[in-house]
Amino acid sequence: MRRALRIARQQFSVLSASDARAEGTLDVMPYLVRQLAGVDHRMTPLFNLGISSLSLSPTPLFYNGAELDAVFPMPMLLQGGALNIALMRYADSWHVGLCGARDLLPHLQRMAVYMGLSLDELEAMIDEK
Repeated sequence: MRRALRIARQQFSVLSASDARAEGTLDVMPYLVRQLAGVDHRMTPLFNLGISSLSLSPTPLFYNGAELDAVFPMPMLLQGGALNIALMRYADSWHVGLCGARDLLPHLQRMAVYMGLSLDELEAMIDEK
């Protein structure tokens, strides 16, 4: 996955800003056409899971002397989507945001709890080594 991201970043780095916007628009065109035509809610969704990863700042940020402690990413759930996960790196920590469709994913809180428990298990296994 890292290799694919590195290649994609290299390809986008050589594009001008207008070319990069055009490429991004082409990528979402099938979704936009379905939305504009008003038929998206009657068709099978193009995807039902979205995952995004963003970096904020590698160093702590301050506002009027107060340090920003945490960031709470809030992903947008698109029509037909079941789950959208947003990861944000800030300073030396990761922050996770979940957004789910109640009718397609009725127990999103359980998923969040189990993710926390799984992270605790992983950290314990790392500490043992």
